[in-house]
Amino acid sequence: MNWSCDFLRAAVTFVDWKNLLAAFVGTFVGAYVAFKLEQKTRALEQVRMRSTEGNLALLTLFQMFNELRQFQKEVIATVPERPGRWMTMKVTFPQSGSKLGFDASRLAFLLECEDKNLLPEVLLEARRFDLAIEMINRRSHLMLEKIFPALSAAGLRQEEKKVPEGLVTAILGPALSSEADSLTEQIITNVNEDVQSLKGIFDKLRLALVKLLPKQKFIRVDFDQPAP
Repeated sequence: MNWSCDFLRAAVTFVDWKNLLAAFVGTFVGAYVAFKLEQKTRALEQVRMRSTEGNLALLTLFQMFNELRQFQKEVIATVPERPGRWMTMKVTFPQSGSKLGFDASRLAFLLECEDKNLLPEVLLEARRFDLAIEMINRRSHLMLEKIFPALSAAGLRQEEKKVPEGLVTAILGPALSSEADSLTEQIITNVNEDVQSLKGIFDKLRLALVKLLPKQKFIRVDFDQPAP
């Protein structure tokens, strides 16, 4: 009788340990599966975020290109070669390009690309764009606030053509004339260079994004069309 009771107790104990082990394994497997699912979800979300930031960066580069390309076509292309084009190049309204730029922290993932210089080059392109816009605005203020009033006071009208540069310099003084001439030439040089470099960095960034995130889609643009 005692032997039967001992056997039953052992059987019950074995069953309890088996149930406990099954419960433990089930809990462990469930937790592991949940962890892997969460890990996969986070990875997918990271890829989506990087894809979004990459496309926004590409669009920003294209918008920068578009602003400078319009200035190149509508302003720079309308003036003759030197000398004297600082007097005839159109004056534009202040540009709002400062709204365009990059958040370096959102593009930090580009440091994982093979080319470690890509992120610095993208940020440098934004600085070059800002500098071009800054110079365009400086020239507009200089022409509107100093040069045009001085010429008007001397009896010269803005719409007059073929005014001798020597006469204008005599009216304005060599310092002001030199400032306007230098600023105009810097604008023309920088804008022409930036239009080309923005194309180059756009293509370089897009290629790097495709390699880094091969299953994602990235925008293509026609550089002869305005930005959306």
